[in-house]
Amino acid sequence: MSSNNISRITGLSELKQLKKLSLVGNELTKIEGLDGLTSLETVQLQGNKLAQLDDAQKLAKLPCLRTLRLHDNPMCEHPAYWSAVRRMLPNLRSLDGEFSTLADAAAVEGDALAEIELPEPEPWLKGVTLETGEAGAELAGTEEFQKVVTDCKRLSARAHSLLADCKDA
Repeated sequence: MSSNNISRITGLSELKQLKKLSLVGNELTKIEGLDGLTSLETVQLQGNKLAQLDDAQKLAKLPCLRTLRLHDNPMCEHPAYWSAVRRMLPNLRSLDGEFSTLADAAAVEGDALAEIELPEPEPWLKGVTLETGEAGAELAGTEEFQKVVTDCKRLSARAHSLLADCKDA
């Protein structure tokens, strides 16, 4: 049911054996109408207008849900998006195409993260010279830089969440 300008999820309650639902690229603003679809394993809602991060909580009623795609929705811009969804839906194996390998490693007995060796970080802009041309001119690539900063914030929030989950386990 992708790319059909659907603005509301209705009429699915009788599809008790439905395992995969794809509503990609529609006009959805809320996650609703999925109650009772207890066989759903995969839900694809990317490219809609879902803005409220709390809407993902409604998917917790789907016991078989393992794969969820929400990217390209306004809710995904929230810095805590990934970690919040993982906390709301702890049984997910894949969120937006990324497998939760660190979360799975945390389930192993012992301190699984202690065995991971990470290289020393290097400065991001090592050896880079920025030229602005005229006084007051914007730096070239500022929009791309802001996207990278947003992605880094998301990854950082996700890493902190996973480390907290590991400590709790």
